[in-house]
Amino acid sequence: MKRILLISLIWLGALWSLAADSMSLRQESDDWRKGTFHAVKSLRNKSNQAVMRLRAYSMIENLDLLLNFEDSGEFRDYPYRLIGSTFSLSDAQSRVGGNSSAFRVTDAVTLLPEDGSIFSLSEQNFTIGFWLNPLRLGDGEILFSYQSSVVYKGEYLQQNVTAFFAMEHLVWRFENIFFEEDGTPLLIELKGEPIFKNTWSHHAVSFDTKRGYIQLLNNNIPVDSYYTNRHNNANFPTFPAIFQPTQDKSLILGQFFGYLDGLFISRNFMDRVSLDSFNQRGYFISEPLFVEGKIFEDIVAEHAGEDHSSIRVWLRGDKSALLLKSLPDDFGWHELDATTYLAYLNEGNYRYLQLRVEFFAGKSRRSTPILSDITLHYYMVPLPPRPGMLRMQREGNDVRILWQPVIAGNVAGYRLYFGTESGEYLGVSAQGASPLDAQQENSLLLYGLERGRMYYIVLVTYDELGRESQFSPELMLLL
Repeated sequence: MKRILLISLIWLGALWSLAADSMSLRQESDDWRKGTFHAVKSLRNKSNQAVMRLRAYSMIENLDLLLNFEDSGEFRDYPYRLIGSTFSLSDAQSRVGGNSSAFRVTDAVTLLPEDGSIFSLSEQNFTIGFWLNPLRLGDGEILFSYQSSVVYKGEYLQQNVTAFFAMEHLVWRFENIFFEEDGTPLLIELKGEPIFKNTWSHHAVSFDTKRGYIQLLNNNIPVDSYYTNRHNNANFPTFPAIFQPTQDKSLILGQFFGYLDGLFISRNFMDRVSLDSFNQRGYFISEPLFVEGKIFEDIVAEHAGEDHSSIRVWLRGDKSALLLKSLPDDFGWHELDATTYLAYLNEGNYRYLQLRVEFFAGKSRRSTPILSDITLHYYMVPLPPRPGMLRMQREGNDVRILWQPVIAGNVAGYRLYFGTESGEYLGVSAQGASPLDAQQENSLLLYGLERGRMYYIVLVTYDELGRESQFSPELMLLL
């Protein structure tokens, strides 16, 4: 009876050591805040859970400002400071990304353009664009307003760039932005096509400083233009926009009744603006995950999407986290699929694993896959025991590394790691690159190392599957 109980306890202990467990990539990535992001971003969904998706309007180049009205940190990467805001977010009426801004006439977003923005530079190309869905068309309601002052020919002049409603059209006005050679300021107005209530339309105004040419686009169709001289004629000299780095400036958005989304300012002249909400693809690469001793059973991605939007998951592993982080973003990946990835993971004897998630927009470029989490299911198998202290013995110009044998049933051999940096054992000797397989010997002769260098040496045991123990205590050796 006692013997049966003892066997049962041993069997239960073995099962306990193989108990299934899981790892959440979202948690390991600190709610999608750690890792490499390319054209993707993290944000909170309606349940306040961190999710990841394609970044809206990421295809626009040379951005000066981009507001998709999705989180409070959208200003961080741009030379604009938020002074105040009073508006609501609408996910029901979004045109780019997950939300749009819902304004009433008394609502506004006020920004301070700082040094480095286009409003502090002269002779600069620019494009200003946004999606607009008005609920009413009140004459004189201003939805975009830049105000500042400029010193020109010794005088202070009030500057304005405004976009406002007039007779069911959107009108852009440039006041004291362009000047003739004799100092005469120009007043330039460009008038768009008729606007319809409760309908999204795209509006962009773009300036080419080389030609002195302003162009107005409605849904990517040129509808008005102007050459920056009093004649509005390409055959006469044209003049650049004059902005100066003064403090008395502001950029105000809103003050109308309706929705605004995907507002951007670019430092490029654009004769065509992409109306796609999302770029075709983007990707996220995780930080290296420590996976030593884990046997993986499955990896499951929790995601949703519409219009054939999708994700793909790729893996790469190594013994060194530093080496993984140094690899190019597009190198060394194995796709997560039903037939080969488990063998890649479990036969690779990796200490660290990285995941790459590729995001693909829907066919219409209006939808993005949304990733909630990736769960890695595994069980732990006891690793071989860790070796003890190493010793060295000089043999002429070479050195022999010695160790006490490890007596355990799951030890199939020993591997010796060495290198010139502590913790990173990437050395090369006349015998080959680290690690060197000592098989079941209790010593290994190292030769062909560089004289005068400090070497750091550790030993591991490995089992029949090639899985390695933890490193032995490090031995420092000066040749």
